[in-house]
Amino acid sequence: MAAAAVLAAALLGTRGGAQAADGSGGPSLSIPIACAIGDDCWAFQYFDHDPSPGARDYACGARSYDGHTGTDFALRDAAQIEKGVRVVAAAPGTVRAVRDGMADRLFEPGDSAALKGKDCGNGVAVTHGGGWETQYCHLRRGSIRVRPGQAVDAGDTLGTVGLSGRTQFPHVELVVRHEGKAIDPFTGPVPATGCGSNAKSLWNAGARAALDYSPVDILAVGVTGTMPSAEKAKAGTLAASALPAGSPLLAAWATLVGVREGDILRLSLTAPDGSVVVSKEDRLRRTQIFYFSFVGDRARSPWPPGDYVARAELVRAGAGAELRRTGETVVRVR
Repeated sequence: MAAAAVLAAALLGTRGGAQAADGSGGPSLSIPIACAIGDDCWAFQYFDHDPSPGARDYACGARSYDGHTGTDFALRDAAQIEKGVRVVAAAPGTVRAVRDGMADRLFEPGDSAALKGKDCGNGVAVTHGGGWETQYCHLRRGSIRVRPGQAVDAGDTLGTVGLSGRTQFPHVELVVRHEGKAIDPFTGPVPATGCGSNAKSLWNAGARAALDYSPVDILAVGVTGTMPSAEKAKAGTLAASALPAGSPLLAAWATLVGVREGDILRLSLTAPDGSVVVSKEDRLRRTQIFYFSFVGDRARSPWPPGDYVARAELVRAGAGAELRRTGETVVRVR
């Protein structure tokens, strides 16, 4: 299904209908962010099902952290915030509460005391009847467009994605509760035994199609003419479509989510004539939610003009079929 069609189905699949098709009595949920999943936004982190200090998502993967009770839908980088990516109601309901006015900035450990009770940042809570509620966190300051007591339908704009509250990447966190207890929308109130089952999920059909679980994703691949860093990648300042031939270096870089110990990551930069400027292969040493890597070479003379291709490939071996993810981008040097 094309990205635009998936987005439309996920956003509009529940308009006018509030109850999940599985008979759980819960709301039938659409995706709470107006973007194309897997193209310009991702289901980044999931509900934690591990009662121990570890973390395990509903598919028995590692895309969660200890005690996480929401589902995070993330943008590629902080620069995307300026596009005003809409946060939308996941189901029809009534706005119970809003909070606005908190600054958009990356969370630092020293912020914990000031954020006590306000980890959600700028947010909206919507009730759906029968003790069900959805909460939308980390919205951009000044973007909230609803007020308490207002009726909303699925797909109605609540605000836009920001960086408020306890967050280190731009996203909206959707928290689903029933009678005050947090519920994973991928499993419903009573998670099935085993891994990956979503037969009782609260998502509508369009959202289920768009939210097919992926254990690892490549968020971005690019070429830069300056020294790359994870901070620059998160900020969105490394992305470029053209670079000067006099750039002091050229580097291919990539950001990924959900990497695991033992994964193999290959990065390469190819010149216009097809020759490889620089490449590397790494076997990753630990499991991480966010991972950044780059490989580069310094210029000894002006770079030949033309199209340079940065390519990232992640390979994961397992008991079943080999998992492989690839991504590439083209940057013109002139």
